[in-house]
Amino acid sequence: IFFRTMPSNCALASCTDTVLLGTPVCRFCSKLYCLKHLQYEVHGCGDQKKYEAQVQHFQDNKQPARVASNPDLKGKLHAKLSEKSNQRARKPPGKAQKR
Repeated sequence: IFFRTMPSNCALASCTDTVLLGTPVCRFCSKLYCLKHLQYEVHGCGDQKKYEAQVQHFQDNKQPARVASNPDLKGKLHAKLSEKSNQRARKPPGKAQKR
């Protein structure tokens, strides 16, 4: 977070309030806002903040592929797949299944 040194007005065009010393600069648009418009959703950077939060959430909750690293699980998966494949092959070809 960047802090400014000189007092100025809010960057929102319709606002004439003074920005207090020590108010952080928006990290998305790099503008200064008064305390009423400091939140991202209020001054227009809400979508960028939401996108950043989603990206961070998916990075934090990414699950590693356990099957590739565990030989026992890999063997069980291949056995189950071959079993299911054999079951499909044993069905008589003349009968259609009802849905």
